[in-house]
Amino acid sequence: DTLTKAKEQFEAINDLHGLNLVNSLIGLMFYQQGKTNLAEEKLNQAFESFIEIGNPLMLSYSLLPLVLLYLETGNRSEAQKKIQIFQELVIEASNEVVQLHGSIAEALVLKSSSRFIDKGEAQKKFLSLLRDAHKMLQSPQSAQLLPISDKDLSFLIVFHLIELYIEEFKLTEDKMILQETQQLINSQLQSIDDQIFSPKLVELSLLKAKLLIVDGEVENALELLEQVKQDAHTNDFNRLEEKIDFEILQIEKEFQKWDDVLKNISITDRIEKVKVEEYLKEAQRIMTVYDKTT
Repeated sequence: DTLTKAKEQFEAINDLHGLNLVNSLIGLMFYQQGKTNLAEEKLNQAFESFIEIGNPLMLSYSLLPLVLLYLETGNRSEAQKKIQIFQELVIEASNEVVQLHGSIAEALVLKSSSRFIDKGEAQKKFLSLLRDAHKMLQSPQSAQLLPISDKDLSFLIVFHLIELYIEEFKLTEDKMILQETQQLINSQLQSIDDQIFSPKLVELSLLKAKLLIVDGEVENALELLEQVKQDAHTNDFNRLEEKIDFEILQIEKEFQKWDDVLKNISITDRIEKVKVEEYLKEAQRIMTVYDKTT
């Protein structure tokens, strides 16, 4: 409702930048709700208008949700087409945020490929992007240059990177891959230790708990979630408290009673049982570019 009112006001004063930004936000919200047709319509409106205006920075904010939407609906060729249009417009753009968004979009398309060589290249790109995102945040000018949403891009990168790790593990069953995955999560959790309690902290903790169960550490997973649930309660995040409570009940129901059985099934089967991959898909949508809570 608020965004619709804002859209009407921008239309009244003929402010195309504001109008397109609102269309991007509305499109993103439709995408996060799973309303892909409405999302595509709004995001394309913003994308095409920003091309006409010739604003690479704002175009980059429309690009990522569009690419994610097309990849989710299996339209990889359309995602590649949008990236090509974007690259042609921003070829001389030196803005770090524009380059970051474009690189993430390219990595996402590589990740969606059925070829191992492309997935490996995507993994390299995501790891490089994590380092770049960290450098940008350390820059003294970052507070002026980066909108709040860009400071959360590392979460989006991490969740896509972990999905690649899980895919790789299922092929090789090399336990070192799972260790690298946990290290990656732990490093992200440490980076937000001194920040306020946030939905993204909850999602990372939930993912860590699921991987602890994969490692057979059910009790440690439950202890972690109980602490996060208490933090959510303390900070009045009622919906997230309910979400964690539901996960705790599911874990107690599905895993505590068959602790001994966990030892006798493969780690790959545990991944299926814990529904890690399904959860990653859900979390990736939640963590798309703009943070609705800020």
